[in-house]
Amino acid sequence: METKVFRPRFSVLGIILFFSFMIFQLLYLWIKLYTRDDMNHTGLYILIGIFILFILFFVEYARSVRIEITDQKLIVKGLGGTFWSCELSQITSVESTYKPWNLSAFVMLSSFRNLCVRYRSIHGFSAYSRITPANEQEFLETLKKLNPNIIFHVKTKKGWWRIWDWDI
Repeated sequence: METKVFRPRFSVLGIILFFSFMIFQLLYLWIKLYTRDDMNHTGLYILIGIFILFILFFVEYARSVRIEITDQKLIVKGLGGTFWSCELSQITSVESTYKPWNLSAFVMLSSFRNLCVRYRSIHGFSAYSRITPANEQEFLETLKKLNPNIIFHVKTKKGWWRIWDWDI
């Protein structure tokens, strides 16, 4: 089998929350600086620079991150390296979850809805990683085909609030 590549899913709600927080901070600092008498704009310029760096980093992250399934491995790559990899034979279960507080900041921007992949680590312990493939159904079918021993607990919640992949 050739390598199958899946793009991550991005949450409109996560992106809106993150960037609205950044814009609120920028406006707050701008108002704070202009109400002072000494008019030192260094803090505002630093915040604008950080905001632009976050935007550039997010665009690069969104462009480069991918989930790959080979004959024997599940690999999450991006930003010039490998974030995480696991042997397909070591995967014990895949389940859907909606817990954003267990995620890193970058993964939380990806999606609030994600798949928790549980596997046996090289030390024999149970470990897990969360991934967010955009084409979730095809991803699960590929895993089933390559390792039929995986237990799947994936629920698809329906409702009017789930349009446009808001993931709430």
